[in-house]
Amino acid sequence: MKAERLLVLISMAGVLASCVRERPTEPLTVSAGTMSTLSGTHYYVSPTGLASNPGTQAAPWSLTRSLTLTGYSTPVGGDTVYLMNGVYSGDFRGFRSGTPGNPITYRQLSSAFLAATIDGTIRMDGADIVLRGFEIKRSDPTGTLPGVEARGARQKYINLIVHDAAQQGITFWDEAIDSEVYGCIVYNNGFHTNQDHGIYVHNSTGTKVIEQNVFFNNKSYGIHVYAQVGDPPQKNVQILHNASFNNGTISYDFAAKSNILVGDKGIGGATGMVVYYNNLYFSGTEGINLEMGYEEPGYQSTGHDMTVQANHMTGGRIGMRILEWDLGHVEENYVALASQYLVDLKDASPSGYFWAANEWNADSTSLLWWPEQQGSKLPMSWTNWKAATGLNCESECDMAFGALFRGQWNDYNTNKYEHGRGMIGVLNLTGQATDQIWLGSFVSPGETYKIYNVLNLNTPVATGTFNNAYITLSMAAVIPPTPVNTQVHVGATPGPYFHVFIVTN
Repeated sequence: MKAERLLVLISMAGVLASCVRERPTEPLTVSAGTMSTLSGTHYYVSPTGLASNPGTQAAPWSLTRSLTLTGYSTPVGGDTVYLMNGVYSGDFRGFRSGTPGNPITYRQLSSAFLAATIDGTIRMDGADIVLRGFEIKRSDPTGTLPGVEARGARQKYINLIVHDAAQQGITFWDEAIDSEVYGCIVYNNGFHTNQDHGIYVHNSTGTKVIEQNVFFNNKSYGIHVYAQVGDPPQKNVQILHNASFNNGTISYDFAAKSNILVGDKGIGGATGMVVYYNNLYFSGTEGINLEMGYEEPGYQSTGHDMTVQANHMTGGRIGMRILEWDLGHVEENYVALASQYLVDLKDASPSGYFWAANEWNADSTSLLWWPEQQGSKLPMSWTNWKAATGLNCESECDMAFGALFRGQWNDYNTNKYEHGRGMIGVLNLTGQATDQIWLGSFVSPGETYKIYNVLNLNTPVATGTFNNAYITLSMAAVIPPTPVNTQVHVGATPGPYFHVFIVTN
């Protein structure tokens, strides 16, 4: 599972400045369920709809009516409920269930961003449910509920925009067996110090998939896969192709938290943890991009098996912190510009690791590699760290670069649920004013497109008709959205060094 690399040598400066490489082979994934192939019946809801209406577009239901189980026979599996434009105020709870392969889908009628909005919260208790394409926010900075609460099997949360929740943006609990969060944009969530995250994940049965989402400027962690004492061990969480940046930077209590954490409080035995091809970034010198394991006085994670592959981790205080795992696959990751350590390896006996082809963007003499080998607490140079850990080389050696590597790099992700939609992450370490992107992964020549920076979903940064040519985008800094919660502040901006764009048509 090795990715081919094409390195472009800048001869006069002798600097490896950019890299184009094929995406490595995907790790084994388990489907989180299938979408319905049946058309079913279409119903409509609006902010002024009535339970007594027939649910047509001319006479829509209320949203509560469509979610209620008692007293109504519809909607059923395979049906679609369209949210018409407007603001739906309240804390909503859904009790209805579809059937395996034939979910009940709740989706925005309009194709525009921010057309249908739940101003409050939504909790889904039923199985085989899809929420798709609308906004969930809280305009009143009070309450204790998350924006979205997932508590049913085979649920899918697709292309939602979740922000300014009083607690987590999304809670993805054990009951959501074989469920998926895909293509969502999650930011500015949380009131409670060290407790409120972009997404909070528990999983003990089946597989949870968190894929192609954007998490930024949440009060604590971006993606928080975690269990407390008394919870069952964590199993089978797949974190794939997400962008997570500057999480924790809105808090007054700390400078930054972690963009991804996978761990538990003294339980141990986590299995099937996969962190693959995520783009992680901090603007400043604080924050941990990826933590595989959790520790505090008296507690330390001891997981069974995990895969960390092909992730990009740039900036912050620590690029990658790894605690003790029985088996670990750590391969093809890129780590750059960490202010304290590129890697903090807490495992004193990493004999069960397959460790290869990682790329460290730092001078090999810098003391940016930290093992906990034989009780050592001292950072090491690249050469000494390799010798101390025994992780020098498997089938392909790690590489350390003493100059800026991958000056500008684009990651293209096509949305599997919506034609013309996708996510582009841009790493722009040389601070160039613009970037050239190509939309052929998303739309065909002659199709229209809109491109949004995730920091401003109200106004596209580019629109037009795709003519098979590259499009120039500004990499200038953009002020992030202001949180509703007055107990936090505007988070850090990643520009011009990192941006995430959403393409629609």
